Amino acid sequence: MIPKIRLVFRAEAPKAGNSLDECEDQSGVSEERGIYALADGASEASYSKTWAGILVREFCDVGGLVEGMNGFETWLDTCRNRWRVWERDLHSKQLPWFTQEKLAQGSFSTFLGVSFHASESYAGQGIWKAIACGDSCLFVVQQNWLTLSFPCERSQDFSNAPPLLSSLPYPVRDDLAMRQGSVSPGDRVYLMTDALAHWFLQLYEKNEKPWQRLDELTTQPDFDSFIGVCRSREGMRNDDVAFIRLLCDASSTKQ
Repeated sequence: MIPKIRLVFRAEAPKAGNSLDECEDQSGVSEERGIYALADGASEASYSKTWAGILVREFCDVGGLVEGMNGFETWLDTCRNRWRVWERDLHSKQLPWFTQEKLAQGSFSTFLGVSFHASESYAGQGIWKAIACGDSCLFVVQQNWLTLSFPCERSQDFSNAPPLLSSLPYPVRDDLAMRQGSVSPGDRVYLMTDALAHWFLQLYEKNEKPWQRLDELTTQPDFDSFIGVCRSREGMRNDDVAFIRLLCDASSTKQ
């Protein structure tokens, strides 16, 4: 038997003053496969929301099969092929010259993908595997203590120039981080893009437990209000946000 990984809450929020349609941070969920993903499209790039959306959708389709560096590069090639098909369709329209120039430079995004599966060694546990490029983060809380912060471990690890995945065929091996671990019933798992992750670690470094505030959020209006307060009163950077909260249930499912 293994614990069930349950999606508790998922939300996105745009920069203050923008609509949700303008949010370049994207999330992807395949709860039946135990696969979850976030991508933070770079604002300075062209059509970064589209590229971020391709990344999360493709990972949720096949993320459980992405193993090691070679597997990741094969998956990324598939994403780039999807981008080229979309780009050809766009070029079939009459585009301004400056749009064509921006498209030629490619699009960019951070990425975090996590997949869960049964542990072959320990009954009652689930195994997660994560891969990240940039500063979208995974946090694991066990017995009300933060036990994992990946790939950024401190608030100082964030910068204005994180590693990014490109829609162009640039090498990525030096920019990727991979990690795996286990979860047991009662464990809480959080995925969040950089502005929220930076806020999370800043509070944690002040000996607070920011996950307790995140656990109170259950609706999109709750989330929007919370992000607004964090921006106006707590110094959160005004940036797009994507967030996924998972719970490892005490109830189990068969292997």
